[in-house]
Amino acid sequence: EIAQDVMTVTGWRGKGKNARVETDAPSAYYGYRYVDPNGNIVTDAQIAAAAGETFYKEVYILPEYEQNVRIEAADGVALKVAFISGQDGVLLQIPTLTDPTYTGGAIDVATLLQDYNADFMQLSGDVSGTNAGTYTLTVTPKDGAEWENPPQGVDPDDAITIEWHILPAQLRGEWETADGKPTLKLPTEYDGKVEIEYEYRDAAGNVVEEDALQAGQTYSVVAKLKGDSAGNYVFIADDGQVTETPTQSAPYEFDFATDGNNGNGNGGSSAPAQWFQIAVVSLMGAMTLLLLIIAVQVGGIRAIRKRQERKNRQQ
Repeated sequence: EIAQDVMTVTGWRGKGKNARVETDAPSAYYGYRYVDPNGNIVTDAQIAAAAGETFYKEVYILPEYEQNVRIEAADGVALKVAFISGQDGVLLQIPTLTDPTYTGGAIDVATLLQDYNADFMQLSGDVSGTNAGTYTLTVTPKDGAEWENPPQGVDPDDAITIEWHILPAQLRGEWETADGKPTLKLPTEYDGKVEIEYEYRDAAGNVVEEDALQAGQTYSVVAKLKGDSAGNYVFIADDGQVTETPTQSAPYEFDFATDGNNGNGNGGSSAPAQWFQIAVVSLMGAMTLLLLIIAVQVGGIRAIRKRQERKNRQQ
C-alpha cells in the first residue's frame, strides 16, 4: 500500500474571491471552487446574481490526485474562506459587549458580543468565564475580512484584544433574630450558594467572640462573605449602594438575650431578660412592703393589749 502525500494548508493570503492558500504542496495538486453556506457548489454567475450574500472559496484536491494526496488544515486554519458577493473584502465592526453579572455558571462571551460575525471573526483567549473577574478576549479577522476602523496602531487585518468582566452579584438581606443572636436572611435564590460568617463588636468597637456575648449588653454584627463567595458577591446597603467594605454587610445593632426569646435590633427597647429582672425586683419590693405593713399591725395590736392589761390591774 502506497502512503498518501499530505497537503497542509497553513493559511490564506489575499481577500475575497482573490484569496489563495499558503502551502508547500505543488499547485498542480489542488484547485478552488465556490460554495454556498450549505456546501453546494455555485458558479460565478450565481454569486454575481446574489449581491450581498455570503459565499465561500474552498480549496480541494483535484480528482486526478485524490488517490495519492489528501488535504489537511493546520490548527486554526480552515479549508475555505468566506466572502460577500459584490465586495472585494468584508469590512468588520469591532465587537462590543455589556459586562454580565456572576450567575454561578459558565458564561459564553460569543453570546454577549454585538457586531460579532462568526463567518469572518475568530475568537481566542478567554472565550468563557465563570467567576467574577477580568478576562481578555482576542478577535482576529478571518481571511477576506478586515476592520473598518481599527484602533490606532493596529493594521486592518490584525487581531485586537477586548477586556471584559464578570461583575459580582449583589446581595441584600433582612436581619432576623432568634435565640438572642441576629442572622442575615438572604433571598431563597442564594440558598446553598453563599457562604457567610458573623463578626460581633461591643459598644467600644472591640471584636467579641460569639460565645463571649453577655445577656443584656448591646452589640453590633456584620455578615462577612467567605470562600469563593468573597470574590463573586458584594453586599449593598439599603440605599442600593455597595457597602464600604463590599465583602461585609452594613452593621446591625442588637441587644443580646439568652432566654430563648428574641432580642431587639437597632437599639430598640430593653431585652426580655431585663424586663424579667425588673419584674423580680418589683415583686420583692412589694413583698417587703407587705411584710412591713403586717409588722406594724402586729405591733399595734400588742400595744393595745398591753394597755388593756395595765388598766385591768389598776382596777
